[in-house]
Amino acid sequence: MYWWNVSKLAEDLREGRVQEKERFKYYIAAILMYSIVLELAPFFPETFNMVEFISSAVGVIITIAGTILCYRVNRNGDNTDFIGRMICLSWPVSIKIGVLFSAIFIVTKTLFHATFGIDANFRPVVAAFDMPLEVFFYWLLYKYVKLVARPKEAANPDLPGPVFE
Repeated sequence: MYWWNVSKLAEDLREGRVQEKERFKYYIAAILMYSIVLELAPFFPETFNMVEFISSAVGVIITIAGTILCYRVNRNGDNTDFIGRMICLSWPVSIKIGVLFSAIFIVTKTLFHATFGIDANFRPVVAAFDMPLEVFFYWLLYKYVKLVARPKEAANPDLPGPVFE
């Protein structure tokens, strides 16, 4: 795995010398780096909060575990194009999760306002839904990667094949 020599990695990719397992290592490293940066960024301008830090750490763990599980189900299937599948499938899955979260957030905020008559800080509410939604995100990705990675069904031997085989 190259850590600095991007030119050599680009050459190896062009020449087909980077296998699927090695590509997974790059993907998981990039996702891990982005997750850590995104999870820890809110702590820098503010004071340290242990509950939010633990929530962030769990978020990183969910990301790693979900990605590894998706990789394994892809590997156990046809073991091809894991990264392409993850990137492409992440888009519509993210849209579904975003719509679901928005609906839950609006209903929760409306009920809270109607019940208590105040608009409170909803950061804890967002945090409460964050982990379950992230688990749901990776469950959906797992489900669809498994669907895509399964071997194509063999032709039914009872049905006649093409006339000119």
